[in-house]
Amino acid sequence: MQEASARSRPKRVLVFGHEIGGQMQLLAEGLRRRGILATAAAVNEDFRRFRCDVQMGVSDARIRDALSKWSFGLFAASSYDVFHFFWGVSLFALWRWHLLDLPLLRRMNKRVLVHFRGLDVVDMSTFDRAREAARQGGSGDAHVRLTSRPDQLKKLRIWRRWADALLISEPDLWDVVPEAILSPQVVEMSK
Repeated sequence: MQEASARSRPKRVLVFGHEIGGQMQLLAEGLRRRGILATAAAVNEDFRRFRCDVQMGVSDARIRDALSKWSFGLFAASSYDVFHFFWGVSLFALWRWHLLDLPLLRRMNKRVLVHFRGLDVVDMSTFDRAREAARQGGSGDAHVRLTSRPDQLKKLRIWRRWADALLISEPDLWDVVPEAILSPQVVEMSK
């Protein structure tokens, strides 16, 4: 009975993670304009002051921030059908253990997408190598193959196992996530 009612109601989408440049909020608003129930929830404060529907983890009280994030995560796991995670973060993390909720979401038959944005899967030293190659006379057009750190590779393995789809925001990220679907920046055209 509960499964039938879940199938008959509209899907609810949560766009969750680190807000950057208003992308998460723009995506949620675009989905809402199409009649999809969507919420953007950020665990950071964007330096340009873009705000999401839900903001958490932005006070100086670390314990309170952690509790608010975990309680929101419990609410979200039971309330949303599709999870679109930005920057390679998910609902639950505990100190060094991340992505703890992914097996739970799978078991609950939730759809999980992860949207890699750049430095969440790319080692910063890649850019040092590119600058060095340019200094040594390399062409400015030459592509330096992007690489990931061991901790990023570990998270990628977890995402590959539990996510329904891997998305990237830029074509060069195919160097580190070759199976991903390209989903570039969201643009607001009505303003």
